[in-house]
Amino acid sequence: MKTVDTPVLKERYGNSRDNNFAGKILVIIFAAMIIAAGIYIVSMMTRMNEAKVDGVETGGTINSDHLLTSQIDITRDDPSKAAYCIITALNYAKAEVGRREILLPPGGQRVTRVEMQIPTFERAHAAKVYGCSNTIPPHLSEEATARQ
Repeated sequence: MKTVDTPVLKERYGNSRDNNFAGKILVIIFAAMIIAAGIYIVSMMTRMNEAKVDGVETGGTINSDHLLTSQIDITRDDPSKAAYCIITALNYAKAEVGRREILLPPGGQRVTRVEMQIPTFERAHAAKVYGCSNTIPPHLSEEATARQ
C-alpha cells in the first residue's frame, strides 16, 4: 500500500519523517547485551574447568588466649596442581580474631590433612575454612619459589 503525501498529511505530520534514531539505539543496546552475555558465559566456562579445592575443619585445640591449633582436611580434584586455603580463627561471637593461609604444593594425596597454629589477638573458640582455591595469589607463589 502506497501512501500519498497530501497537504493535509504534511500539515499534520510535517515534511520529513523520523529517521528511526530510537530503533538504532535499541539495536546497539541489544548488541552490547549479547556481547556482555557472551563474555560472561566464556568466563564461567573457564572457571568451571579449574580443579575444585575444598577444606573441612576436623578438629583443633585452644592452646592459649593467643594461639589456636587447627586441623584441616583439604580435598583437591587434581593433586598435581598447587592449592591454598584461608583458615580463620573465630571468637565466641563468631568474629574473626586470627587468620592463616596454607599453601599445598603440587603432588601428594587427593585428601591432605594439615595441622597449623593460628595466632590470635584474643581468645578463639573455633576455626573455620574461609575458602580454598588452586589460583595461588602472588604473595604465596613468591613464598613457594623461595622455598625451592
